[in-house]
Order: sequence, then C-alpha cells, then structure tokens
Amino acid sequence: MATRSNVSRFQDMLRARDIRYALLQNIDSHASSGNFFHLCNYNGLGILVIPADDKPLLLVAQMEYERAKHASCVPVAVMKKKLPAEIAARFSRRMLRAKRAGLDYDHTSIAQLARLRKQVRSSFLDIAELCQTLRLRKTPSELEKIQRACALTDKTFQRTFAAFDSFRTEADVAAFMLQETARLGCDPSFRPIVASGAAGAQPHYEVKPTKLRKGFCIIDYGLRYQGYCADMTRTAFVGKPTKQDKTAYAAVLSAHDAARDAAVSGCSFASIEKVARQKLGRHGKYFIHSIGHGLGIDVHEYPFIRGHTNKSFTQLGQDVVFTIEPGVYYPEKFGIRIEDDYVMTKKGPRALTKSSRSLLVLR
Repeated sequence: MATRSNVSRFQDMLRARDIRYALLQNIDSHASSGNFFHLCNYNGLGILVIPADDKPLLLVAQMEYERAKHASCVPVAVMKKKLPAEIAARFSRRMLRAKRAGLDYDHTSIAQLARLRKQVRSSFLDIAELCQTLRLRKTPSELEKIQRACALTDKTFQRTFAAFDSFRTEADVAAFMLQETARLGCDPSFRPIVASGAAGAQPHYEVKPTKLRKGFCIIDYGLRYQGYCADMTRTAFVGKPTKQDKTAYAAVLSAHDAARDAAVSGCSFASIEKVARQKLGRHGKYFIHSIGHGLGIDVHEYPFIRGHTNKSFTQLGQDVVFTIEPGVYYPEKFGIRIEDDYVMTKKGPRALTKSSRSLLVLR
C-alpha cells in the first residue's frame, strides 16, 4: 500500500515552493493518473486535495465511496458540491484565495483548467514534474510489488511457451497470456504484442488473428500487480533458424548485455544506449527506438533517454526501475527485441525479470 510518507514528502515539496495546496484529478476512466494513485493508493475516479499544512482528502462520488474507503491511504469523503464549495466547507475559504496552488496539468484538460480559473482565485502551477520526481526512486514496498509483477510475468511467459504447440494464430498466443493473467489475479500492464515473421519489424505491432508465421516471433508483455507494472520481451523462432538468424539474434543479446554492464548508479540513459548501438555494429541502423524507459505505476514513466532538461529524469539513479530493450527491425523481413526489467543498486543493475534469453526454437 502507498504510505502516508508519500503525501508527507509531497507536502514538503509544496511548502518549499510556497504552494498552499494541490489538486490531483482522476476523472477519466480511460486514462488513469499514476500521480494520483501514487499519493492515495486508489485508482478509481475522484479528486485528491492536498493542503501543504493539513491532512489530505480524497473526494469521490457516492457510488465510488466504498471502494475508495477500502483502497485509499488518505481520508475519503463523498463529494456533494462543486469543488470550490467542497474545499471551502472542508478546509477554508482562505485556502481558495491562496496566491499559489498546484495542479497536475498532465491530467487536466484545457476546459477543466478554464473552469477552475473562473471558480478559484489562486494562480495554478503545474505540479506534474514534482509528482514524477517523487516517483523516480522506488520505496521498498514499491520494489516488492514490481518484483512480484516481474516474477508473475516470467511465469506467464514460461506457461505460454510450454503451450505454444496449441496456438494457431498470434491472437491465440495473446488470448492465452491474458487468460493466465486473470488466473493469477492480476491485470495486464498493456495488451500483449505477438509479432511473427515480417510483422516483427513493427515495434508496436497490433495483434491480429493471423496464422503464426515462420521465423522470429516477438512477444512483449507484462503483468500489473497491485498497481505496479512489469514489461518483458522475448523473441523466439518458429521453425529452424539459419546461421544468419542466429548471428542477428546474438548481436541483439550482446548489445543488451553490453548496455547492462555499462550501467552504473547515476549514469545517463543515453550513455548505455550509445554502448548498445556500438555493439550492434552493422545492425545498428535498424535499431529504431531508445534503449529503454522507466517503469512503475505506468509502464512508461521517467526516466527516459532524452526530452527533459532535468538531468534526474534522464539518469539511472539508485532505486530507479528501468528497462533495457535493444532491438533491430528489418522492414518486410523480421524483428528481434530482448527486454528485461532492472532496479539500479549501489553495485549496478539487478535483474527483476529472469526468463531465459537463449533463442528458443519452437516447432
């Protein structure tokens, strides 16, 4: 369970920036907010109010109350009025007039922001980056959940490969993995990717009821355990691989291992990507995505390779969970990707996914 210390640390950040209170919304059932979940341990619909110097409060609709009460680590109340009136009644009208208030812009639409600005005098500041900073380093409890998600993902892959002879189509493989996920009492981190033959050249291929084709078959999937994700990819071979096939697979595996061995606490993501690309040699120009991403409540979260001026969002610091996933994609021919999840420790990365990475030949 998320702990109150998450909220306490967040309140410290608010006070340091002279932000009187923060609002986090989870009002779109199709785009759940990881920042919201991280602070209250509840992933249903609601609005989280966190004053800098008072107890937080989760406001939900009556129909959500029982569920929220059992899941949330902060007090819960039924929202009976419009948001400003609820804040005034449960906290104070003075809070609504505070000079600075925080709002998670990543989960606030332009229309919602416009309505809030009409109703509240405070000047809103984007706190999405503060939330992400809080989420970068995983707590022991979070690491336990991610490790369990990874172990269950390993188990699902093992059962999938054991049953592979019974599958006729890519969709059969995906359906089996989703069935196993439900059997284990978990949710999928994302829909399975099962890309056989030339379809493997599309990194984010969408599964179809297509007959499994000969050649490389990329399977990318992960389970979500108690709100935390795993994300693993294995590439098997349907049929008999040629010497060239084995050489290409060995190149990707070697690039993965080189990137892992180059990773040390505090290094940049970009530095290990450079190592992987160099190791791929002539295959490097077919490596068309980044070497990995952060992992946690969201299957893709900070740190990322690039795209942020805050160095901590592009570095592999201690207790950061991340993926390493080099791949090569030859258009109209095949794809190969090998992805594992790691947590950075003082001694370097520790693997969380542990399925064999040897080329598995099927049928």
